[in-house]
Amino acid sequence: MDFQKSVEHQLFAIPFTVLTLCGAWCPENWSHENKRIYSVYTCFIMILGIIFFTEMMINIVLTFNSDNFNMENIFTAIVVGVGIYKKINVLLYRANIMNFINEYATNQWYKPRNIEETAIYSANLSERRRVTIVYAGLILAAVLLRSILPILEAGTFLILPLEAWYPYNVDNVVSFLLTYLHQMISGVTLSCMHLSTDTLFVSLLMQMCCQINILKHRLPKVDESGTDNDRMNEQMSNARFLIEQRVREHESIYRFGCDLQDTFRPLLAGQMVIFVPNLIINIYFLSTNSNRQNLKYFTTLFYASVSLMQIYMFCWYGNEVTLGSIDLGNALYESNWINLNHRTKKLLLTIITRTSKSILISAAVIVPLNIDSFIKIMKTSYSAFNFLQHVST
Repeated sequence: MDFQKSVEHQLFAIPFTVLTLCGAWCPENWSHENKRIYSVYTCFIMILGIIFFTEMMINIVLTFNSDNFNMENIFTAIVVGVGIYKKINVLLYRANIMNFINEYATNQWYKPRNIEETAIYSANLSERRRVTIVYAGLILAAVLLRSILPILEAGTFLILPLEAWYPYNVDNVVSFLLTYLHQMISGVTLSCMHLSTDTLFVSLLMQMCCQINILKHRLPKVDESGTDNDRMNEQMSNARFLIEQRVREHESIYRFGCDLQDTFRPLLAGQMVIFVPNLIINIYFLSTNSNRQNLKYFTTLFYASVSLMQIYMFCWYGNEVTLGSIDLGNALYESNWINLNHRTKKLLLTIITRTSKSILISAAVIVPLNIDSFIKIMKTSYSAFNFLQHVST
């Protein structure tokens, strides 16, 4: 069962490895028997997650408007609920995601052809790995803190990491251990769903930036200058062929962006649902907590930082794609376009016309992923926080 040999794991190793461990992605190269076993594993993990989310929601309803109510439980329930939503979407739209990955894998034009392009690709790959590892480390650290924080605060091991309703007494050692195991399995797998889907989408955005940079490197390298007629005709024909290739490559980038947005639209919508409420809850807790020296204050600050990084990655690399697509038009003017014949110049106009409309990746249709949207989201969150603070006083 070496899933590392499958196409998707070779291209995006960390996201698809995490998806496989979470029970959301069965590798294509597994045997029929192994796939059946994995389907049972997927159902088992999914049922555990749904039961855990139901228990959390019952606890929130029962403790609402009471002294035992903890607003942080809403934050945790949203994270768990959206994790289940993402898992269901990955399972439902697996064929679309796989078709998208296969089409990308069979497209050979983006692969580096010289030393300069190899440097561009290597730099992008290094950055992609670095961002994935850092984000994975933050998510896993948040899960670890969430697991041990109640134990550190209470000074006893017989306390569950998360508050939930159970129809039995968890004070019994056996019941406690089974319940603790249930919470850990569900919490870790659903948190890793956020890790895998977020890093996969960001990795694809970064790969799109790499495609744009490679095309920007190729566009100026068109030259039809020559001295004798035979040589000039040969170079003009070669230049026209190169420009036709660049037009197809440019069209491929736009198609990649459209397919990326269509494939991940449900997951991005879920991300928007989770981000703003969680940020508001975390900031509200930080502002109302009078004791800023305790461990819970610093862990909440850490959770808020992870949430900010989550949406900032999307907006930053979405913004890079938009700026890069606009910059392609400028790269054309660095070519020797003056010496091109009339027919070849018309081909260049095809690219210039298309670059006048930038590639815009959006979440939930109305929220473009760029720096302006990130600033607007922060302003909206701050306004909602002020409203909550005003109501509470």
